[in-house]
Formats: sequence, C-alpha cells, structure tokens
Amino acid sequence: LKHRGSTHRHSLPGAPPRLATRPMARSATAAPGATDEKAAKKGHRSACGGRLTVAALVAVGAAALGASGSMPFPPGVSTSDALQIWVQTTLHLMGVAPRPRAASRKAGDWHTAPKVGSIEPLPDEVPADELDWSAHVRRVFPKRPIVVRKLMQRVPERFGGVLALTHQNLSRLYEGRQIGVFTDMIADKSVVAMDFNEYLSKVLDGSRSVYARAIGDDPGAMGASVPLSWLTKEVLEIPFAGALSRMMTPYDDCCVLFVGSNNTFTNGHSDIGTSAFLMVEGRKRFVFYPPEQSLLLYPVAQGRNVAFNTGVDVLRPDFEQTPLFKHAHGYDVILERGDVLLFPSMWWHGVQNLDPINVGIDVPVFDVPGSWQRNSIFALATVLNPMLLFDMVNSIVKGQKLRDIYFGNYFISSD
Repeated sequence: LKHRGSTHRHSLPGAPPRLATRPMARSATAAPGATDEKAAKKGHRSACGGRLTVAALVAVGAAALGASGSMPFPPGVSTSDALQIWVQTTLHLMGVAPRPRAASRKAGDWHTAPKVGSIEPLPDEVPADELDWSAHVRRVFPKRPIVVRKLMQRVPERFGGVLALTHQNLSRLYEGRQIGVFTDMIADKSVVAMDFNEYLSKVLDGSRSVYARAIGDDPGAMGASVPLSWLTKEVLEIPFAGALSRMMTPYDDCCVLFVGSNNTFTNGHSDIGTSAFLMVEGRKRFVFYPPEQSLLLYPVAQGRNVAFNTGVDVLRPDFEQTPLFKHAHGYDVILERGDVLLFPSMWWHGVQNLDPINVGIDVPVFDVPGSWQRNSIFALATVLNPMLLFDMVNSIVKGQKLRDIYFGNYFISSD
C-alpha cells in the first residue's frame, strides 16, 4: 500500500475505490503552537498506522490463504495485484473501508449477451434414466455443478408434488398472500409488498421491471412437496449441513420460490448455501464461475455479508471497466422442466429467464465447512459478522423468518 497525498490509489483499472485517509481537523479551541502541531502529527501518524496495521494483517492472511490453496490466485493476475484486491475487499467486509458498488445498468436496459468472454457449456450433465446417474453425481459433486436431466419426471414418487407447482396452481395456493417484489429489477434496490396474483398478472403481461425472488413458502406447499431429507442425504451427500438446515426450518423456509418472465435476470452472486435448484416450468440459463476466480469478478458484499455480488455484469460485461474479467473462464447451462441442478456453495452464478413464464424452486443448504474450503475469507465474513448474528437472533425472538434479514435492507413504503 502506497501513500500518495491523502488517498490510497489503486493501480488496477476498473477496481473499486480504495480507502481514503482524511487529515485531522485542528481543534477550534486550541491555540496554535508547537505542542498542538506535534499532537496533530502524532494523531495523524497513529490513525494511519492503525489502518496500515489492519491492512498488513489482512494482506498476510490473504497471502497465507492463497498459498494454502483455499483462496488461490487465478492465472493472469500477479500476486501483488491479487493481494491489492483481496486487501481492499476484506477491509470493506470488515466495515473499515467504504463498500464499492456492484454492477448495475441504466433503467430499461435488460438486454443480455448469450455468450461473452471465455465460457463453455457445463461439462457435467447426466440423464436421470441412466442407471448409475447417482454415481455420476458423486464423481463430480461437490467439485463443480452438475445437472440431472428430467430427474423429477424419473422419480415421480419424490417430485410429483413439485411438478404440480406451476404458475396456475401457485395462483390458487398464494391467493391473497403478500410477497416481496423488486420494483426495479435492474437497479435491484427497492422492494414493495404486493399481492401474489397482482404480481403474476404483471409477469404474464410482459412487465420488464418487476421481479419476485426468494418467495417464501407461506402456504407450506414446497415444504410438503420437496424431498429435502433425500436430497441432502442421498443426492447432495452433506448430512450435517442438511441436518442444520432442517433444524433451522422452524425459523426459516426450507425452500424459496422464483417466478419471473424472460425479461428478468439476476447478476452474478454467491453465498454459503449449497443448492439443489428444481426447474418446474419454463427454461432458465445459469452462468457459473468457480470460487478461485473471485478476484476476476470484482467481488462486493451485500449488507451484513449475507451474500456477495460481482462488480462485473457477468451477463453483459464491460471489459473497459472490468478488464480482469477477460481472464475469467466460466460455464453455462440451460435448465428445462424437470431438471435438477446441483451447485456447491461459493460458486458464482448469474441467472437469466428464457421463457414468458418461469417457475423454479431453490433448496439451499447451509454449508459452512464446504464454504470454508472454497472461499475462506467470504465464509468467515458471513458467519462471524456480529450484525448478522444479532439480526438472526432478533428475527427468531420476534418470530420472523430468517429470509426477512435479506429483504430488510430493500423494503420501502408502498405509499
């Protein structure tokens, strides 16, 4: 870290702003003199020294983690550049530095690019009518994502109720219920409470602005239909994480619902949840980048570090603003009705709806051990965030759902 005047400058184009160092203000009541000047200089040196100490500790920790392989530096990025990004990212995770902005677009700019940068089809997909499909899954997962094609049709005794959750049946199940709806899908900053069927009518009318993400299981339909225990024990094979998720079910929903049109998408993000995504209706495109490429995606933490966004628009990047993304190498896959996508925690993923109506169910499982292996710094930033822990306890005491923590920073008055 180099001092140049009153700010730390970053050598990488397109990187988030560095932490600014402000000079100490002179006391209005103190008389000017040598003693005051010495005190001011001492205070300034102390403040700078404290920041540099924190930055140095973070740099050492980042270097140690990178050397251990739990947070590798990707090809194409020098160790010094990588450390600079991880230092500033870690400082903003700790609340020491200002939080950079995630990637955003202008209002009405919903277009995406189907193939941008170095991206190839997801190499691992297996048809459910293959006798040893589960063995195929075990060979691949959780090293990387995998799709089991038509698994829900192949195992109707487990997924019959899930396939019935089409938008027509959801309209009946959620009748009269309020859901959180993002009023500006692109800016992704404001949520209002809206009647489910009012939202559904906007989607069917082709609205390009609203999008409901992570709809709770208020009617209990998903909890009654999704084979959570079988998925976590037999498919994902993370019984401890599955047990933790089932233990949290009284305080949170086991699954979340996604309903949207082909005008909507979600930019790149990651979190500590390993997921099984069940495609119920329509088609949906996922774009994946592995955790070891985090440096290339300009990571930005959401409030309370509950999840992390990419500072680059992975569905339509601007390489002039985010040049490191040129070195990223990702995968994409299109899900169809009945497909089940399994992807590990901390994998970056962007999502694009492809049909006029899309319905999918995410089954997230708290996977702290796996997250620690894949991205130690981000995992610690989530599980040890004191404000997040306070919010979780507070929500449980008040009888609220844990997913309300996510929406708490977004809700605005509907007046």
